[in-house]
Amino acid sequence: RWNRHINNTRRSASARASISRSRSSGVKLGVAVVSIPADDSRACGDHVLQPARWSVTVSPMRVCVVGAGSLGSAIGGTLAAHGNDVVLVTRNRDHVAAINASGLRMNDGETERVVRVGAATGYDDLDRVELAIVLVKSFDTRAAIEAALPVIGPDTTVLTLQNGVGCEETIADVIGRDRVVAGRTFIGGRIVAPGVVEFGVEGRRTTIGELDGSISSRIEQIGATFESAGMAVDI
Repeated sequence: RWNRHINNTRRSASARASISRSRSSGVKLGVAVVSIPADDSRACGDHVLQPARWSVTVSPMRVCVVGAGSLGSAIGGTLAAHGNDVVLVTRNRDHVAAINASGLRMNDGETERVVRVGAATGYDDLDRVELAIVLVKSFDTRAAIEAALPVIGPDTTVLTLQNGVGCEETIADVIGRDRVVAGRTFIGGRIVAPGVVEFGVEGRRTTIGELDGSISSRIEQIGATFESAGMAVDI
């Protein structure tokens, strides 16, 4: 059993400054397991994954993408393609119908593959998840989180990767600060037809962190899950 390294040495002051500082109780997700060689070093874009020096391991997570437009489809589809149990939630009925009928077609400019991933326009029939990734427009944040409450349980972490200021505060007002973590991403995506997304992951980093700037086990686990799917992460 081996660990995958999340490279925390590359954190910068500017990256960390984009995440608000406030106290968080640090609710932890369950420990999970993956097997990779101890001396394995794998490139992810310009980022090299090294054997972990933190005791953080990763296995498939239950994930809901709240607001699965272009970027949400790109991130959620990438996680699903690497074994995570993902459901994409969006008001785009044509997109949902196409995904449920034929899978999500993902094209990175070099290869195209079909990813089997769940899709829905609402939350009533969905189970609670370990990780909810919020990617709705900032002005829709409160309504989106209130609608997503059926999938947000006491052990669910809610990660906002939204643009705009104050989204994490709005989410915290609804579900409490202890469940919220924040981040920014340079991953790109574009829906070119219902059920079809063009995306870019290689060399595009995502920064995530606790609201108080601490490095918790849940942040390490989320980072490891992203990196195991080929998405480079700074914490």
